[in-house]
Amino acid sequence: MSTQDRLMTLQECADYLGFTAAGLYQMRYNGTAPLGYKVGGKVRYRRSELDAWLEAQRDAPREATVA
Repeated sequence: MSTQDRLMTLQECADYLGFTAAGLYQMRYNGTAPLGYKVGGKVRYRRSELDAWLEAQRDAPREATVA
């Protein structure tokens, strides 16, 4: 199984994204967290999907303003 396909725990996901587990729980509650998988009553995340979620969060380039 590749690293991209391995399911990560909530804590591993939080560490990978630079969040606390509590912060990630809050994001899940608000509906702003990456989508996960419910496996045996626990949430798991696929790293490739976390990377895609991160890309979707990227700031759009701003156009330079002319003074």
